[in-house]
Amino acid sequence: MRQTIIKSLPRPVPRPFLTGTRAWVIALGLLALLLLALIGRDTFLAKPAAAPLRLATVSRGTVKAQVSGTGSLVPAGQENVNFRVAGQLTEIDVKVGDRVTAGQVLGRLDSTNQQATLNQASASLASAQASLQAALTPLTAAQVAQLQHALSAAQQNYTDTVNSVGWQNQMDATTVQTDQQSYADTVASVNAQNQVDATAVQNDANQLSSDQARLTTDGCTSGSTTGPCLTDQSTITRDQAQLASDTSRQHFDELSGQARVNQAAAQVTAAQQRLASDQASGQARINQATAQVTSAQDNLTVQTQARPNTIASARAQVASAQAQVLAAQLALNETTLTAPTGGVVASINGQVGETAPSGGGATAQAPGSTAPQPSTGTSSAASGAFMVLTDTSNFQAVIPFAETDGARLQPDQEASLTFDAVPGLTISGHLLRVGPTATVASSVVTYYASFVLNHLDPRLKTGMTANVTVTVAQASNVLVVPNAAVQTVNGTPTVTVYAGGQQVSTEVEPGLAGDTTTEIKAGLKEGDRVVLPTLRLSGTPRSGSGRSGGSGGIPVFRAGG
Repeated sequence: MRQTIIKSLPRPVPRPFLTGTRAWVIALGLLALLLLALIGRDTFLAKPAAAPLRLATVSRGTVKAQVSGTGSLVPAGQENVNFRVAGQLTEIDVKVGDRVTAGQVLGRLDSTNQQATLNQASASLASAQASLQAALTPLTAAQVAQLQHALSAAQQNYTDTVNSVGWQNQMDATTVQTDQQSYADTVASVNAQNQVDATAVQNDANQLSSDQARLTTDGCTSGSTTGPCLTDQSTITRDQAQLASDTSRQHFDELSGQARVNQAAAQVTAAQQRLASDQASGQARINQATAQVTSAQDNLTVQTQARPNTIASARAQVASAQAQVLAAQLALNETTLTAPTGGVVASINGQVGETAPSGGGATAQAPGSTAPQPSTGTSSAASGAFMVLTDTSNFQAVIPFAETDGARLQPDQEASLTFDAVPGLTISGHLLRVGPTATVASSVVTYYASFVLNHLDPRLKTGMTANVTVTVAQASNVLVVPNAAVQTVNGTPTVTVYAGGQQVSTEVEPGLAGDTTTEIKAGLKEGDRVVLPTLRLSGTPRSGSGRSGGSGGIPVFRAGG
């Protein structure tokens, strides 16, 4: 019997499912699930372990209620120094950081105009003083005689002027009268000549008419040549020639006569004008001579009789000139800026060659002090002043407080100050004064308070940040417990007392609450042990009512602002 051998077909080799990268991913995922399972078991299934009691012993001590704030360190005094007049800076004699003494020159302005004004005022004063000296010096006999001679000369000049003017006016009047008479004579002469010429012309015309009538009577015509006719015609011709000659002479005499009349009239007008002009100029000469006499008389009177009035006037002029010199000297002095007090130069606003304005910003003072109140800007120096001097021999801290904290501040309250720039430095001090008015910024009401430092440290500088803690209330030698021990249950302050292994809720009467402890006025005795709330590591808030929860809680005094 033959044996059949069945050969199996070759099987395909499977590819491994867990390759290197995939295996690591799966392994890490399983590990994460395992960790989550362990955390969930510990969190949701495990029972919490009982926390140990936190106890505190009631003891006697001091409770302090404090408020705190942050402000700036300022010098004990600060003063803005400015020129009283505007001008160009010619020199600046100090630098920022220099220490100066009172009266030290800080800078100068161009004083050319002020010096010129002073020189002019000094010259006016010298002139006024010379006039006063002259008024105070008695006149000599020669000086009096000179004044009298001047008066006599003025009077004689007046007399001469009056006589000269009178003579000139008389001469002018005579000339006018003569010219007027000459004019009248000329008019009469011309009229007479005109009358003679008119008579001659009339006679010639009458004669011509008579001879013409005779020619007609003799029976002559224009062509007759008889003896009588020729005689008549010759006579008529002679008459006509005589009439023409006399008529021509009449016209000539009329023209020449009118010219003579006009010339005589012009002479009269010129003479009258000369008379008026000489009268006006003569009166002016008389007036001038009169003024000279008056001036000479007044000068003689003032110099010899009215001396007190002259001296008083001269003294008034000297006083006025002295005032002008003083004003000019002050204006010159104002071109030099000096330190009104000793201190350190905090800032200088200007360079040589620039124009320095007059005046400047005033320094706002801190409450109850000459120290400056910190500005709201980025610089502690007054930007409106040419120069700022500070007194760094002492410092004060000026701190703004919220209105709720400011109401609890009183002068002389103790304070503790620290400084951000000097870690580890704490200086004691006291409250000097709180500002009476509020400062409002962004609807936030604050009150500035000034603090005096009890001692100094060389590392402190103006403008450093100062943190102050003020003790606003204090109770000494009283029963105290930690703040956390006091709870409010239904509006009643209580503590949990631990005695005989039992926890007993006990009503208490709290007093002053400080930052860490609270005064207990009633309900506990020294040596009692009280239970403090259990500290929890998780972020789960504990149930129950704390010091700040619930209505009607005990009064809590918070530290800080």
